[in-house]
Amino acid sequence: MEQEKVISVMPGLTQWSVRERGVENPIAYFTTCKEALKYATAVAELKFRAVVRIMDKDGLTVSEERFGMKSGNASSESGKLSSQHNALFSTRK
Repeated sequence: MEQEKVISVMPGLTQWSVRERGVENPIAYFTTCKEALKYATAVAELKFRAVVRIMDKDGLTVSEERFGMKSGNASSESGKLSSQHNALFSTRK
């Protein structure tokens, strides 16, 4: 069975990074959390099993969403990230 891929969206000083567990450097940078989350979700939907995690500046998980393959298409298996991250990061662009 293929291991679950973890894709993290993390704030930095001036940008948001998207990281994949096991990859040393970020796979992409964005100016807003919304853009980073959109990209991370698109990456997760291409994986067999994946979880997208929004992290805070201390590296703690704020929220997450799991993705899995169903009939050849990726689909979300759990809650939505957007309302949680909007409330927490409304002051950060």
